[in-house]
Amino acid sequence: MEATLLWQSHMQTTYRLKAAELNETFLASVKSLFGEREIEIAICDATTASEDETAYLLRTEANRQHLRESLEDAEAGHNLVRLSLEDLKKAANEER
Repeated sequence: MEATLLWQSHMQTTYRLKAAELNETFLASVKSLFGEREIEIAICDATTASEDETAYLLRTEANRQHLRESLEDAEAGHNLVRLSLEDLKKAANEER
């Protein structure tokens, strides 16, 4: 299974994987992550979701300008947060 963990916070975790990769290993990882808590599972086509998100972000001029400025900052190396892999793992575990 090659599920990709895209986002995780104390409230939400997003995985991206092919439907054929849904198996007991995936279920075990979800159970391990959330324990006995009640969870909600929403499923969507990842391609459509990405397109919808992009359209939403580009809907207003203010958003478009903010995204342009953020890209310029990233390309120039400004306003970036750098974490080692170890620090990132530590931060993820603290939110659980």
